[in-house]
Amino acid sequence: MGVPQTMESLKERAAFIRESLHKSQTITESMVSILGSFDHRLSALETAMRPTQ
Repeated sequence: MGVPQTMESLKERAAFIRESLHKSQTITESMVSILGSFDHRLSALETAMRPTQ
């Protein structure tokens, strides 16, 4: 295996890793948004369910 082939292989792997990290970041941001919304709605429900005195 020559140096140009090795470099090309490394470039392809680096691009794949970059793409995977980008997808992972997108999924993470989406989950944070979903969980934040859920937390907000759950807090509102808890407030509504508190007994009045």
